[in-house]
Amino acid sequence: MQVVYDTPWSTVTRPAVSAVVDRFAATLKAYGHRGLGPRRYRSPAFDDRADMALVALVRRCSRLTRLVVRDRVSTATLIVLAAEGLR
Repeated sequence: MQVVYDTPWSTVTRPAVSAVVDRFAATLKAYGHRGLGPRRYRSPAFDDRADMALVALVRRCSRLTRLVVRDRVSTATLIVLAAEGLR
């Protein structure tokens, strides 16, 4: 199963990621967002970003092999995602 949003207006949100995890955790192989849109304001605050939702996605979806994200995430989150993906 692949979930790919191909629109310049979509962003990673906690409710959307939670819905995907709840429905497809056992079969999800790819999750991503494609299509770069115009630049828009995104909050630099950690609480407003999707870092923890992405970590939960990688932890709960054991078959996940591809993750494509174009939103702002911290370097520490990228390291955690890579480490979790190796398990």
